Parts: sequence; structure tokens; C-alpha cells
Amino acid sequence: MIRLQDGVCAMCTRAFAAIDHDHITEEVRGRLCSQCSTGLGQFADNQELLKRAIDYLDDHEVMRADSLRMAAE
Repeated sequence: MIRLQDGVCAMCTRAFAAIDHDHITEEVRGRLCSQCSTGLGQFADNQELLKRAIDYLDDHEVMRADSLRMAAE
């Protein structure tokens, strides 16, 4: 697994320190850095909640771009 991931986190590509596992089946999924592992844990592996988090960030990215454009005008 270490060789397959080139020694980096499967999500962010930083150096990893943790083995990630499914909290229901206990099956190992891969290697993650502590930040990514903690982030997934905070979302309780809930894919719908993670999708909503992405939508939230996307919405605010559009708002940020609009604000920056208006400030430049």
C-alpha cells in the first residue's frame, strides 16, 4: 500500500501518518495524513454530507469571485 501511494496521502498527497479504515467493516481503505483522516472522521464517512460541504464551498467560491469582480470595477 505504501508503494502504491508513493508514500503520500491518498487525498491531498502530503506525507501520510495514518491508516484509514471503514468504521463499520473495519476494512483498511488506504493511507491518509492525519488532517484528511480527521476530516473524514468529522463527517462520519457520510458521503451526502461531504457532497453538501462541496456544494457549500462551490456556492461561496462564486460569491467570492463576484465580490472580487465588483471590487475591481
